[in-house]
Amino acid sequence: MIMKRKSISFVLCAAIVASCLSVVPVSAKAKNEAAVDVKVQVEAGKQYSPEDNFTDHWTREEALRVQRDSTNTIPLIKPSGEPITNDKFKLGDAWPLTNLKGEVVKYKGWNILFSLNDDRRGNIPAQIGYYYSKDAKSWKFGGLLFPEQALSIQQWSGSTVIEGTNEITVFYTTTNEPDKVPVNFEWNQRIASAKGKIHADKDGVYFTGLNERKNHQYLLEPDGKMYQTWEQYKSGQPKSQFTGFRDPWVFKDPNDGKTYMLFHGSKGGNPHENTCAAEDIGNVPADHVVPEDSKYFVGSVGIAVATDKELKNWKLLPPLLSANCVSQELERPHLIFKDNKYYLFIDEHAHKYAPGLSGPDGLYGFVGTSLRGDYQPLNGSSLVLANPAEANYQSFAWNITPNLLVQSFIMREPKGSLAPTLKIDINGSTTRFLEELDYGYVPATTNMRNHPRAEKPN
Repeated sequence: MIMKRKSISFVLCAAIVASCLSVVPVSAKAKNEAAVDVKVQVEAGKQYSPEDNFTDHWTREEALRVQRDSTNTIPLIKPSGEPITNDKFKLGDAWPLTNLKGEVVKYKGWNILFSLNDDRRGNIPAQIGYYYSKDAKSWKFGGLLFPEQALSIQQWSGSTVIEGTNEITVFYTTTNEPDKVPVNFEWNQRIASAKGKIHADKDGVYFTGLNERKNHQYLLEPDGKMYQTWEQYKSGQPKSQFTGFRDPWVFKDPNDGKTYMLFHGSKGGNPHENTCAAEDIGNVPADHVVPEDSKYFVGSVGIAVATDKELKNWKLLPPLLSANCVSQELERPHLIFKDNKYYLFIDEHAHKYAPGLSGPDGLYGFVGTSLRGDYQPLNGSSLVLANPAEANYQSFAWNITPNLLVQSFIMREPKGSLAPTLKIDINGSTTRFLEELDYGYVPATTNMRNHPRAEKPN
Protein backbone atom coordinates (compact mmCIF):
# COMPACT_ATOMS: atom_id res chain seq x y z
CA MET A 1 0.00 0.00 0.00
CA ILE A 2 1.29 3.46 -0.87
CA MET A 3 0.87 5.63 2.20
CA LYS A 4 0.14 9.34 2.23
CA ARG A 5 1.09 12.25 4.43
CA LYS A 6 -1.23 14.75 6.02
CA SER A 7 -2.06 17.98 4.25
CA ILE A 8 -1.30 21.40 5.74
CA SER A 9 -4.01 24.05 5.97
CA PHE A 10 -3.20 27.28 4.21
CA VAL A 11 -5.16 30.25 2.99
CA LEU A 12 -5.44 29.69 -0.74
CA CYS A 13 -5.16 32.27 -3.48
CA ALA A 14 -8.64 33.45 -4.45
CA ALA A 15 -7.75 34.25 -8.02
CA ILE A 16 -5.46 31.35 -8.90
CA VAL A 17 -4.64 32.07 -12.52
CA ALA A 18 -4.26 35.83 -12.20
CA SER A 19 -2.02 35.67 -9.17
CA CYS A 20 0.20 32.92 -10.54
CA LEU A 21 1.10 34.95 -13.59
CA SER A 22 2.23 38.10 -11.81
CA VAL A 23 4.62 39.14 -9.07
CA VAL A 24 2.81 39.83 -5.82
CA PRO A 25 4.29 41.16 -2.58
CA VAL A 26 4.46 38.78 0.35
CA SER A 27 4.57 40.15 3.87
CA ALA A 28 7.28 38.92 6.19
CA LYS A 29 4.59 37.86 8.64
CA ALA A 30 2.76 35.69 6.10
CA LYS A 31 6.02 34.13 4.91
CA ASN A 32 7.15 33.38 8.47
CA GLU A 33 3.79 31.89 9.42
CA ALA A 34 3.92 29.56 6.43
CA ALA A 35 7.51 28.61 7.23
CA VAL A 36 6.69 27.84 10.86
CA ASP A 37 3.74 25.68 9.79
CA VAL A 38 5.93 23.72 7.37
CA LYS A 39 8.76 23.45 9.93
CA VAL A 40 6.40 21.76 12.38
CA GLN A 41 5.36 19.32 9.67
CA VAL A 42 8.97 18.57 8.69
CA GLU A 43 10.07 17.92 12.26
CA ALA A 44 7.04 15.72 12.89
CA GLY A 45 7.29 13.87 9.57
CA LYS A 46 7.73 10.12 9.75
CA GLN A 47 10.96 8.62 8.44
CA TYR A 48 11.17 5.49 6.33
CA SER A 49 13.91 3.25 5.01
CA PRO A 50 14.88 4.17 1.43
CA GLU A 51 13.62 0.75 0.32
CA ASP A 52 10.23 1.01 2.05
CA ASN A 53 7.05 1.08 -0.02
CA PHE A 54 6.15 4.69 0.79
CA THR A 55 5.72 7.47 -1.75
CA ASP A 56 5.09 11.05 -0.77
CA HIS A 57 2.77 13.28 -2.83
CA TRP A 58 3.01 16.77 -4.25
CA THR A 59 -0.70 17.53 -4.07
CA ARG A 60 -3.04 19.76 -6.00
CA GLU A 61 -3.66 21.54 -2.69
CA GLU A 62 0.01 22.49 -2.53
CA ALA A 63 0.24 23.36 -6.22
CA LEU A 64 -2.66 25.79 -5.84
CA ARG A 65 -0.43 27.88 -3.55
CA VAL A 66 2.23 28.39 -6.23
CA GLN A 67 2.68 32.02 -7.19
CA ARG A 68 5.45 34.39 -8.06
CA ASP A 69 6.41 36.90 -5.39
CA SER A 70 9.26 39.18 -4.44
CA THR A 71 11.23 36.36 -2.79
CA ASN A 72 11.32 33.94 -5.73
CA THR A 73 11.14 35.91 -9.00
CA ILE A 74 14.48 36.15 -10.79
CA PRO A 75 15.60 39.16 -12.84
CA LEU A 76 14.88 39.55 -16.51
CA ILE A 77 17.89 38.45 -18.56
CA LYS A 78 18.92 41.24 -20.90
CA PRO A 79 17.52 40.56 -24.40
CA SER A 80 20.96 40.90 -25.95
CA GLY A 81 24.59 41.06 -24.98
CA GLU A 82 24.95 37.81 -23.04
CA PRO A 83 28.23 35.95 -23.66
CA ILE A 84 27.95 33.02 -26.08
CA THR A 85 29.27 29.96 -24.25
CA ASN A 86 29.88 28.01 -27.47
CA ASP A 87 29.55 29.40 -31.00
CA LYS A 88 29.32 25.92 -32.56
CA PHE A 89 26.87 24.23 -30.21
CA LYS A 90 23.78 25.36 -28.34
CA LEU A 91 24.34 24.44 -24.72
CA GLY A 92 21.42 22.86 -22.84
CA ASP A 93 21.02 21.11 -19.48
CA ALA A 94 24.34 21.45 -17.64
CA TRP A 95 25.90 19.96 -14.52
CA PRO A 96 29.30 20.15 -12.78
CA LEU A 97 31.70 17.35 -11.91
CA THR A 98 30.79 16.08 -8.44
CA ASN A 99 31.83 13.42 -5.96
CA LEU A 100 29.35 11.04 -4.35
CA LYS A 101 28.76 13.53 -1.54
CA GLY A 102 27.32 15.94 -4.08
CA GLU A 103 30.25 18.34 -3.71
CA VAL A 104 31.37 20.22 -6.83
CA VAL A 105 34.94 19.10 -7.56
CA LYS A 106 37.84 21.15 -8.91
CA TYR A 107 40.35 18.80 -10.55
CA LYS A 108 44.00 19.87 -10.57
CA GLY A 109 43.04 23.51 -10.65
CA TRP A 110 40.30 23.16 -13.29
CA ASN A 111 36.55 23.61 -12.86
CA ILE A 112 34.65 21.19 -15.10
CA LEU A 113 31.14 21.43 -16.48
CA PHE A 114 29.13 18.99 -18.61
CA SER A 115 26.14 19.80 -20.79
CA LEU A 116 23.87 18.74 -23.60
CA ASN A 117 25.01 20.28 -26.87
CA ASP A 118 22.92 20.80 -30.02
CA ASP A 119 24.64 21.75 -33.25
CA ARG A 120 23.66 25.36 -33.99
CA ARG A 121 23.08 24.38 -37.65
CA GLY A 122 20.67 21.64 -36.60
CA ASN A 123 22.70 18.80 -38.12
CA ILE A 124 23.56 16.87 -34.95
CA PRO A 125 21.12 15.73 -32.22
CA ALA A 126 21.82 16.56 -28.58
CA GLN A 127 25.02 15.02 -27.27
CA ILE A 128 26.98 15.42 -24.06
CA GLY A 129 30.04 17.65 -24.14
CA TYR A 130 32.29 19.22 -21.53
CA TYR A 131 33.84 22.57 -20.64
CA TYR A 132 36.71 23.58 -18.37
CA SER A 133 37.75 26.84 -16.73
CA LYS A 134 40.19 28.23 -14.18
CA ASP A 135 37.85 30.94 -12.89
CA ALA A 136 34.60 28.89 -13.06
CA LYS A 137 33.01 31.27 -15.57
CA SER A 138 35.27 31.62 -18.64
CA TRP A 139 34.46 28.22 -20.11
CA LYS A 140 36.42 26.55 -22.91
CA PHE A 141 34.72 23.78 -24.88
CA GLY A 142 36.67 20.54 -24.59
CA GLY A 143 34.62 18.54 -27.10
CA LEU A 144 31.92 15.87 -27.11
CA LEU A 145 32.46 13.13 -24.53
CA PHE A 146 31.48 10.18 -26.70
CA PRO A 147 30.57 11.35 -30.21
CA GLU A 148 30.65 7.85 -31.72
CA GLN A 149 30.31 5.21 -29.04
CA ALA A 150 27.38 6.15 -26.80
CA LEU A 151 24.44 3.79 -26.53
CA SER A 152 22.30 6.30 -28.44
CA ILE A 153 23.21 8.96 -30.97
CA GLN A 154 21.03 11.43 -29.08
CA GLN A 155 21.65 11.71 -25.34
CA TRP A 156 19.80 13.53 -22.61
CA SER A 157 21.03 14.80 -19.30
CA GLY A 158 22.46 13.10 -16.27
CA SER A 159 25.36 13.53 -13.85
CA THR A 160 29.11 12.89 -13.70
CA VAL A 161 30.84 11.46 -10.63
CA ILE A 162 34.55 11.21 -9.82
CA GLU A 163 35.83 8.36 -7.64
CA GLY A 164 39.33 7.62 -6.41
CA THR A 165 41.94 9.89 -7.99
CA ASN A 166 40.66 10.13 -11.57
CA GLU A 167 37.97 7.52 -12.26
CA ILE A 168 34.92 9.00 -13.95
CA THR A 169 31.40 7.67 -14.40
CA VAL A 170 29.01 9.58 -16.64
CA PHE A 171 25.37 8.70 -16.02
CA TYR A 172 23.18 9.68 -18.96
CA THR A 173 19.85 9.11 -20.70
CA THR A 174 19.61 7.18 -23.95
CA THR A 175 16.73 7.99 -26.30
CA ASN A 176 17.03 5.38 -29.07
CA GLU A 177 18.94 2.29 -30.09
CA PRO A 178 22.70 2.53 -30.74
CA ASP A 179 23.67 3.98 -34.12
CA LYS A 180 20.07 4.83 -35.02
CA VAL A 181 18.70 8.34 -35.29
CA PRO A 182 15.30 8.57 -33.52
CA VAL A 183 12.41 9.03 -35.92
CA ASN A 184 8.82 10.14 -35.31
CA PHE A 185 9.75 11.19 -31.77
CA GLU A 186 10.41 7.58 -30.75
CA TRP A 187 12.30 8.50 -27.59
CA ASN A 188 12.31 5.26 -25.62
CA GLN A 189 14.34 6.42 -22.63
CA ARG A 190 16.75 4.27 -20.64
CA ILE A 191 19.49 5.14 -18.19
CA ALA A 192 23.06 4.24 -19.05
CA SER A 193 26.60 4.93 -17.89
CA ALA A 194 30.07 5.33 -19.34
CA LYS A 195 33.31 4.83 -17.44
CA GLY A 196 36.66 6.46 -18.13
CA LYS A 197 39.41 8.57 -16.63
CA ILE A 198 39.95 12.31 -16.32
CA HIS A 199 43.32 13.95 -17.01
CA ALA A 200 44.51 17.54 -16.73
CA ASP A 201 47.62 19.58 -17.43
CA LYS A 202 48.47 23.26 -17.73
CA ASP A 203 46.60 23.48 -21.03
CA GLY A 204 43.29 21.94 -20.02
CA VAL A 205 41.26 18.80 -19.33
CA TYR A 206 40.70 15.64 -21.35
CA PHE A 207 39.22 12.17 -20.87
CA THR A 208 40.14 8.64 -21.91
CA GLY A 209 37.94 5.57 -22.18
CA LEU A 210 34.61 7.35 -22.51
CA ASN A 211 34.50 7.07 -26.30
CA GLU A 212 34.84 3.29 -26.23
CA ARG A 213 31.62 1.29 -26.56
CA LYS A 214 32.91 -1.42 -24.22
CA ASN A 215 32.85 1.10 -21.35
CA HIS A 216 29.14 1.92 -21.84
CA GLN A 217 26.27 -0.09 -20.44
CA TYR A 218 22.55 0.15 -19.83
CA LEU A 219 21.67 0.41 -16.14
CA LEU A 220 17.90 0.83 -15.83
CA GLU A 221 14.69 0.83 -17.84
CA PRO A 222 11.04 1.26 -16.76
CA ASP A 223 9.43 -1.79 -15.19
CA GLY A 224 5.81 -1.00 -16.20
CA LYS A 225 4.60 -1.22 -12.59
CA MET A 226 6.28 1.59 -10.68
CA TYR A 227 7.48 3.39 -13.82
CA GLN A 228 5.74 3.86 -17.16
CA THR A 229 7.17 2.14 -20.22
CA TRP A 230 7.28 3.65 -23.70
CA GLU A 231 4.61 1.19 -24.85
CA GLN A 232 2.32 2.17 -21.97
CA TYR A 233 2.78 5.81 -22.87
CA LYS A 234 1.89 5.14 -26.51
CA SER A 235 -1.18 3.14 -25.47
CA GLY A 236 -2.54 6.29 -23.83
CA GLN A 237 -2.27 8.41 -26.95
CA PRO A 238 -3.47 10.92 -27.90
CA LYS A 239 -4.14 12.03 -24.30
CA SER A 240 -1.18 10.64 -22.39
CA GLN A 241 1.56 13.18 -21.71
CA PHE A 242 5.17 12.64 -22.75
CA THR A 243 6.67 9.97 -20.54
CA GLY A 244 9.87 10.28 -18.54
CA PHE A 245 12.65 7.95 -17.48
CA ARG A 246 15.67 10.22 -17.54
CA ASP A 247 18.00 12.71 -15.81
CA PRO A 248 19.95 10.35 -13.49
CA TRP A 249 21.61 12.05 -10.50
CA VAL A 250 23.85 9.81 -8.36
CA PHE A 251 24.89 10.36 -4.74
CA LYS A 252 25.74 8.65 -1.47
CA ASP A 253 23.17 8.94 1.31
CA PRO A 254 24.96 10.51 4.30
CA ASN A 255 22.83 8.44 6.67
CA ASP A 256 23.16 4.86 5.44
CA GLY A 257 26.26 5.22 3.21
CA LYS A 258 24.57 3.53 0.24
CA THR A 259 24.70 4.93 -3.28
CA TYR A 260 21.41 5.97 -4.89
CA MET A 261 20.18 7.43 -8.15
CA LEU A 262 17.34 9.92 -8.52
CA PHE A 263 15.64 10.35 -11.90
CA HIS A 264 12.53 11.81 -13.49
CA GLY A 265 9.94 9.07 -13.92
CA SER A 266 6.29 8.58 -14.81
CA LYS A 267 3.74 6.47 -12.96
CA GLY A 268 3.52 2.96 -14.38
CA GLY A 269 0.40 1.35 -15.79
CA ASN A 270 -2.22 2.01 -18.45
CA PRO A 271 -2.74 5.80 -18.61
CA HIS A 272 -6.46 5.40 -19.37
CA GLU A 273 -6.94 3.43 -16.13
CA ASN A 274 -5.17 5.90 -13.87
CA THR A 275 -7.20 7.80 -11.25
CA CYS A 276 -6.79 10.89 -9.09
CA ALA A 277 -6.93 9.73 -5.46
CA ALA A 278 -7.39 11.70 -2.26
CA GLU A 279 -3.64 11.69 -1.56
CA ASP A 280 -3.07 13.32 -4.96
CA ILE A 281 -5.62 16.06 -4.40
CA GLY A 282 -5.29 17.09 -0.75
CA ASN A 283 -7.48 19.59 1.07
CA VAL A 284 -8.58 21.78 -1.83
CA PRO A 285 -11.36 24.41 -1.78
CA ALA A 286 -14.87 23.02 -2.16
CA ASP A 287 -15.27 24.60 -5.60
CA HIS A 288 -11.99 23.21 -6.98
CA VAL A 289 -12.71 20.90 -9.91
CA VAL A 290 -10.27 18.15 -10.92
CA PRO A 291 -10.69 17.75 -14.70
CA GLU A 292 -10.90 14.18 -15.96
CA ASP A 293 -7.78 14.53 -18.11
CA SER A 294 -5.67 15.32 -15.02
CA LYS A 295 -5.18 11.57 -14.70
CA TYR A 296 -2.81 11.65 -17.67
CA PHE A 297 -0.30 13.79 -15.76
CA VAL A 298 1.78 11.23 -13.89
CA GLY A 299 5.23 12.68 -13.13
CA SER A 300 7.36 11.39 -10.29
CA VAL A 301 10.82 11.50 -8.74
CA GLY A 302 12.15 7.99 -9.15
CA ILE A 303 14.91 6.32 -7.19
CA ALA A 304 17.18 3.28 -7.49
CA VAL A 305 19.89 1.83 -5.26
CA ALA A 306 23.28 0.51 -6.39
CA THR A 307 23.81 -3.14 -5.54
CA ASP A 308 27.56 -3.23 -6.20
CA LYS A 309 30.56 -0.99 -5.55
CA GLU A 310 31.25 -0.54 -9.26
CA LEU A 311 27.84 1.13 -9.75
CA LYS A 312 27.03 -1.24 -12.61
CA ASN A 313 23.99 -2.94 -11.07
CA TRP A 314 20.95 -1.12 -9.77
CA LYS A 315 17.59 -1.95 -8.19
CA LEU A 316 14.49 0.12 -8.88
CA LEU A 317 12.64 1.39 -5.79
CA PRO A 318 9.20 3.00 -5.42
CA PRO A 319 9.17 6.71 -6.31
CA LEU A 320 10.22 9.20 -3.63
CA LEU A 321 7.66 11.75 -4.73
CA SER A 322 4.54 11.50 -6.89
CA ALA A 323 2.93 14.37 -8.80
CA ASN A 324 0.04 12.23 -10.02
CA CYS A 325 -2.74 14.53 -11.33
CA VAL A 326 -0.51 17.56 -10.64
CA SER A 327 2.34 17.59 -13.18
CA GLN A 328 3.78 15.46 -15.95
CA GLU A 329 7.45 16.35 -15.53
CA LEU A 330 9.58 16.59 -12.40
CA GLU A 331 12.78 17.06 -14.33
CA ARG A 332 16.40 16.86 -13.17
CA PRO A 333 15.73 15.88 -9.52
CA HIS A 334 18.69 16.45 -7.22
CA LEU A 335 19.45 16.95 -3.53
CA ILE A 336 21.54 19.06 -1.25
CA PHE A 337 22.18 18.05 2.35
CA LYS A 338 22.00 20.86 4.89
CA ASP A 339 21.43 20.99 8.67
CA ASN A 340 20.62 17.26 8.81
CA LYS A 341 17.85 17.71 6.26
CA TYR A 342 17.31 16.57 2.69
CA TYR A 343 16.45 19.33 0.23
CA LEU A 344 14.94 17.86 -2.93
CA PHE A 345 14.80 20.07 -6.03
CA ILE A 346 13.11 19.63 -9.40
CA ASP A 347 12.65 21.70 -12.57
CA GLU A 348 9.11 22.44 -13.72
CA HIS A 349 7.60 23.82 -16.93
CA ALA A 350 4.42 25.89 -16.84
CA HIS A 351 2.88 23.82 -19.65
CA LYS A 352 3.42 20.54 -17.78
CA TYR A 353 0.90 21.30 -15.02
CA ALA A 354 -2.28 19.22 -15.03
CA PRO A 355 -5.55 20.90 -16.09
CA GLY A 356 -6.93 23.26 -13.45
CA LEU A 357 -3.47 24.16 -12.12
CA SER A 358 -0.94 26.77 -13.18
CA GLY A 359 2.50 27.99 -12.23
CA PRO A 360 5.68 29.40 -13.76
CA ASP A 361 8.71 27.75 -15.25
CA GLY A 362 10.96 27.47 -12.25
CA LEU A 363 12.99 25.62 -9.65
CA TYR A 364 10.77 23.86 -7.11
CA GLY A 365 11.81 22.26 -3.83
CA PHE A 366 10.83 20.11 -0.88
CA VAL A 367 12.43 19.36 2.48
CA GLY A 368 12.47 16.26 4.64
CA THR A 369 14.37 14.65 7.49
CA SER A 370 15.23 11.43 5.64
CA LEU A 371 15.81 10.29 2.08
CA ARG A 372 12.39 8.66 2.01
CA GLY A 373 9.71 10.29 4.08
CA ASP A 374 7.29 13.18 4.41
CA TYR A 375 8.68 15.86 2.12
CA GLN A 376 7.11 19.25 2.72
CA PRO A 377 7.02 21.93 0.02
CA LEU A 378 9.50 24.73 0.59
CA ASN A 379 7.81 28.07 1.27
CA GLY A 380 4.51 26.23 1.66
CA SER A 381 4.08 25.93 -2.10
CA SER A 382 7.37 24.38 -3.35
CA LEU A 383 8.27 27.33 -5.63
CA VAL A 384 11.88 28.41 -5.05
CA LEU A 385 12.79 30.40 -8.18
CA ALA A 386 10.61 31.53 -11.08
CA ASN A 387 11.25 33.19 -14.40
CA PRO A 388 9.63 36.63 -14.55
CA ALA A 389 6.08 36.79 -15.95
CA GLU A 390 7.17 38.81 -18.97
CA ALA A 391 9.76 36.13 -19.90
CA ASN A 392 8.49 32.83 -18.52
CA TYR A 393 10.67 30.81 -20.92
CA GLN A 394 13.89 32.80 -20.60
CA SER A 395 15.86 30.08 -18.81
CA PHE A 396 15.53 26.48 -17.62
CA ALA A 397 17.26 23.40 -16.20
CA TRP A 398 18.20 24.94 -12.85
CA ASN A 399 20.79 23.04 -10.86
CA ILE A 400 21.58 24.00 -7.26
CA THR A 401 24.94 23.18 -5.67
CA PRO A 402 25.87 22.92 -1.96
CA ASN A 403 27.05 26.56 -1.88
CA LEU A 404 23.44 27.54 -2.74
CA LEU A 405 24.33 28.77 -6.21
CA VAL A 406 21.86 27.97 -8.99
CA GLN A 407 22.96 27.52 -12.60
CA SER A 408 20.74 27.25 -15.72
CA PHE A 409 20.82 27.92 -19.46
CA ILE A 410 19.14 30.51 -21.67
CA MET A 411 16.17 29.17 -23.63
CA ARG A 412 15.12 32.23 -25.60
CA GLU A 413 16.89 33.28 -28.80
CA PRO A 414 19.79 33.22 -29.25
CA LYS A 415 19.47 29.96 -27.37
CA GLY A 416 22.14 27.85 -25.84
CA SER A 417 24.37 29.79 -23.48
CA LEU A 418 24.73 29.69 -19.72
CA ALA A 419 22.40 32.03 -17.86
CA PRO A 420 23.48 34.25 -14.97
CA THR A 421 24.11 32.23 -11.83
CA LEU A 422 21.68 32.93 -8.98
CA LYS A 423 22.35 32.87 -5.25
CA ILE A 424 19.62 31.86 -2.82
CA ASP A 425 19.31 31.50 0.93
CA ILE A 426 17.78 28.53 2.73
CA ASN A 427 16.58 28.93 6.29
CA GLY A 428 14.81 25.77 7.43
CA SER A 429 11.71 25.50 5.24
CA THR A 430 12.03 28.96 3.68
CA THR A 431 14.08 30.10 0.71
CA ARG A 432 14.61 33.47 -0.92
CA PHE A 433 16.42 34.81 -3.95
CA LEU A 434 19.43 36.93 -2.94
CA GLU A 435 21.33 38.10 -5.99
CA GLU A 436 22.33 37.54 -9.57
CA LEU A 437 26.01 36.71 -10.26
CA ASP A 438 28.10 36.36 -13.42
CA TYR A 439 26.91 34.38 -16.41
CA GLY A 440 27.70 30.69 -16.01
CA TYR A 441 29.52 31.01 -12.68
CA VAL A 442 29.80 27.44 -11.32
CA PRO A 443 32.61 27.31 -8.72
CA ALA A 444 33.82 24.16 -7.02
CA THR A 445 33.10 23.39 -3.39
CA THR A 446 36.04 20.98 -2.95
CA ASN A 447 39.46 20.54 -4.56
CA MET A 448 40.87 17.17 -5.62
CA ARG A 449 44.38 18.48 -5.01
CA ASN A 450 43.51 18.70 -1.31
CA HIS A 451 41.46 15.52 -1.26
CA PRO A 452 43.28 13.04 -3.51
CA ARG A 453 41.26 10.02 -2.41
CA ALA A 454 37.50 10.29 -2.70
CA GLU A 455 35.43 7.70 -0.92
CA LYS A 456 34.55 4.62 -2.89
CA PRO A 457 30.83 3.76 -3.05
CA ASN A 458 29.35 1.17 -0.76
